[in-house]
Amino acid sequence: MTSHQGKIFRAAPRVCDAYCTLGFERDEVLTSAELLSLMDSTGADLALIAPCSHELAVANREGNRRIAKIADTDPGRFLPGFSINPWHRHVALEMAEEARSGGGKVMILAPHRQGYHLCDPVVDDLVEWAAEKNLPIYAHASPSSSGTPAQLFLLAERFPRARFLLGRGGTSDYAYDMLPVLGLRLPNLWFDSGFVRPSGLQTYAETAGDRFCFSSCSPQNDMRLERELLEEMVPESLLSGILGGNFLRFLNGHD
Repeated sequence: MTSHQGKIFRAAPRVCDAYCTLGFERDEVLTSAELLSLMDSTGADLALIAPCSHELAVANREGNRRIAKIADTDPGRFLPGFSINPWHRHVALEMAEEARSGGGKVMILAPHRQGYHLCDPVVDDLVEWAAEKNLPIYAHASPSSSGTPAQLFLLAERFPRARFLLGRGGTSDYAYDMLPVLGLRLPNLWFDSGFVRPSGLQTYAETAGDRFCFSSCSPQNDMRLERELLEEMVPESLLSGILGGNFLRFLNGHD
């Protein structure tokens, strides 16, 4: 057991937050110092950090460079994500290679910001590139039909060499897709807990098994509360993997 600001958390070998936004507008305002403070109070060792919505949509290069620069200040705690809008077409792969060379570790698909659905062929070149570079892919579920669990399942099925994590708990207007998709247990598809309702956490964890990962989606959610909910709702036998081990396997590409 470990204590963080009065809250007793169960011990885990390593605690990883699978998605946090370091943004500067609307509901995404969070600085690197504030995130580190959240991580310390929650017992989180590592966090994937991502560009904000403006950068996901249009300012890809600026956002990717900003996040990589922040990650350089504390590489042991911050894992830099990057994103390329596939509608850049002929320069998209050039931009992706630039982001990878600049330190990017996880490619982010954001269909609700970038104007496509997850199994649209417009993303194929970027996905194939990521698979060739052995880079994992975090895909946003969206509140609309642009990012549904079934769409990512179809994409992952088409690209078995790529590794995908369906973000934000697959929470969308099509969330009823989640249990069937979880149950299919595609070997290259992981899931996170962000925005999953507390009543669904145990079912998601038991169905996804070692493919379910802790994600706070800070600052839109409170990191401490998200961990507390997992510890309250998820069986102890699954908790260590969910808090870190499963995400590390997603990153490293092996069981």
